[in-house]
Amino acid sequence: MGVTRVLLIKGLKDTNVAHYFLTFHERITSQFSNRQSKAWHISTKLFRDNRDKNAIPKFINSLVFSDDVNKVYCLANEVMIEAEHELETILSKLKNLWAIKQGVKFEGYSYNIGDFIIRTVDAREKGMLVEVEYLPTTHPHAASSILTDFIDLIMPKDADIVQGDQKGDNSYTKVGLSEETFTRIHAAYQYMTLFKSESLL
Repeated sequence: MGVTRVLLIKGLKDTNVAHYFLTFHERITSQFSNRQSKAWHISTKLFRDNRDKNAIPKFINSLVFSDDVNKVYCLANEVMIEAEHELETILSKLKNLWAIKQGVKFEGYSYNIGDFIIRTVDAREKGMLVEVEYLPTTHPHAASSILTDFIDLIMPKDADIVQGDQKGDNSYTKVGLSEETFTRIHAAYQYMTLFKSESLL
């Protein structure tokens, strides 16, 4: 596990998203000769507290990566937690306590390119989600400029890009995560902040 940055390529209203997604896939596989690609996806569910429908609703957002299916990452009461995947199964069965408000599976590809892994998923009419991971370090500050340069290299020049902002209200410390050492749960939180800010769910 290295340091990742998750972003959304949007502004595709006048473009067929599936075609754009395929074009990006072809561009990556042709631009880099030393690469391996494979199918990849993320699954996310939004659970709503079902106990008191007159109260302010409480939610649990869960996320599972296809390359780490034994783990589930959840945002609940402004705290990020990592648990065994069985937790999501338990929540799904507790229908009197928690109701699944929405569930989405985003499908795409992952590419191994030297020190980097690129993961892409089709976000339907919203655009395309791209996760870029830099493997040699787990320190966000050390990876920041390297990630920026690599993202500039692979992104289409006319792309309208939105990045998750892990500062202020969306800071890692606000949800109980370290600012100094990056783990997979940090990547999950980046996805969740984009889901919320860009209304992907």
